[in-house]
Amino acid sequence: MIGIVCAMPSESEHIIQNYNLVLDTDHTSFSIYKNNQIALITTKIGKIAAAAGTQYILSHFPVDKVINVGIAGSLDNSLEPGDVVIGTHTIQHDAIMPWEGDHLVHLRDDMQLPHIIDAQNYAQVLDTHSVYNGGVATGDQFVEDKALLNQNKIAGKMVIEMEAFAVAMVCDIHNIPCLLLKGVSDKADGSATEDSEANIDLAMKNNILVLQSVITDLSK
Repeated sequence: MIGIVCAMPSESEHIIQNYNLVLDTDHTSFSIYKNNQIALITTKIGKIAAAAGTQYILSHFPVDKVINVGIAGSLDNSLEPGDVVIGTHTIQHDAIMPWEGDHLVHLRDDMQLPHIIDAQNYAQVLDTHSVYNGGVATGDQFVEDKALLNQNKIAGKMVIEMEAFAVAMVCDIHNIPCLLLKGVSDKADGSATEDSEANIDLAMKNNILVLQSVITDLSK
């Protein structure tokens, strides 16, 4: 079974409708919709909620792979709303530690995702937008000014959002393959609030087009 993790109902409702998922009334701690192939959990926004929801779905369903699907702001000026990034690595951009040590790696360094899908395989899925591989920066803040961020931590990342690292870390603990699909909704700038609301349907529509192809490939 594939576990899909979304933060917001405005993200998950697109997937629920596309796959005709049915509400699971046996589990009320989170909003969970499912069919025979998919269990979708809506965790709420942020790293703690995403980690808790990911752990919940791994503990209560026979999930053997997880896909975190959602919207994100662009850190790369070449990205436009509607483009989709398939994550290759992720980092907590808001976790700052002055010390060294192996026990702090998860706060300091990139987490490389061992199960990476090549974006080139999905280049033809979107008619007017593009699919990329790239890094995902995660933090507990909605970003409207990139200049205020830790530039060393966001360097080389393509998008920024609030859940991916947490989902990936829980999956890593359980040795469960994790994929990140992030549809660009805004440019993480002064108009990010308005743009993210205006572009969420576009970002999720394109996320689902890529998701459909990814799930087909994973099921082979």
